[in-house]
Amino acid sequence: MYRNLVFAIYMANKLDVRWRLVNLVCEGQFHQRQHKSNFKDPTQFVHALLPEKARDQFIFYSWERLYADHVSKATETKDLAEYMYNKSANGVKHLLFSGGLTTRSTRPCAKWRAPVSGTLATAI
Repeated sequence: MYRNLVFAIYMANKLDVRWRLVNLVCEGQFHQRQHKSNFKDPTQFVHALLPEKARDQFIFYSWERLYADHVSKATETKDLAEYMYNKSANGVKHLLFSGGLTTRSTRPCAKWRAPVSGTLATAI
C-alpha cells in the first residue's frame, strides 16, 4: 500500500495533477479475511502518512459499491456492468451483488468522486 501511495503522489507531481488512490476489494473476500493483517482496512494507516488536507484523496472501496454507485447506473457502461455482474473465479461468482444488472445504490459514496481532468487516479 505504501509503495502505491508513493507512486501515485510521485506520478501526479510529475504530471502536475492532483492524485487519488483507491484500494479496491471484493466485499466477500474482505469480510472472510478481515481478521488477518493483510486484509484490514488500510485507511488509518494511509491517513497517518498524509497531511489532513490530503486524506480525502485516498479511499478504501469495494468493487460491489463501485458497480452499484457508478457502473450499473449509466447506460454507456452497460457492457462493463454485464461483465462485472457475471465475473467469476474458478466457476464461482466473484463479486456479490444484490438484485440484478439494474442494481442501484441506496447509499452513494460521499467520499469518492470520479476523477476529473487534471487528476491522476490509481486503483489498487
